[in-house]
Amino acid sequence: MTAQTRVCDAAELGKWLEQWIEWRATEPTSDELDKIRDELGDDAVRRKLRQRPAPDLPLGVDEWCRHLSRLEELASAGCQFGLDDLTAAEWRGRSAYRAARERFWRRYRPCPGCERPILRIARGHDCGWRSSEQ
Repeated sequence: MTAQTRVCDAAELGKWLEQWIEWRATEPTSDELDKIRDELGDDAVRRKLRQRPAPDLPLGVDEWCRHLSRLEELASAGCQFGLDDLTAAEWRGRSAYRAARERFWRRYRPCPGCERPILRIARGHDCGWRSSEQ
């Protein structure tokens, strides 16, 4: 049995990157998980993580999105890539990643208290900012 490889186009990659970026942006922080673990135990942490099913991405796309995200983290930390440092696919992927991230932040505003995205009013996160302002 051989695995079939298919090259995705820029529109497909952009769509998958948007799903992946939204999923990662709403991921509980380690501090949030520690607080849940301290207050309610390990089972509560597992329930919290199960409430967030991963986006339905084709095989390998999650790893590619993680790789592109890491390249952007390195670049924002001051690492400069020369033309020979990355493949053409990585250069195109970084461009698609930045475009998807910009679309994400145009669609969802950050919370003034913790800067995490406010995705839905009914299902927002609870950083305590709203309650302290009211």
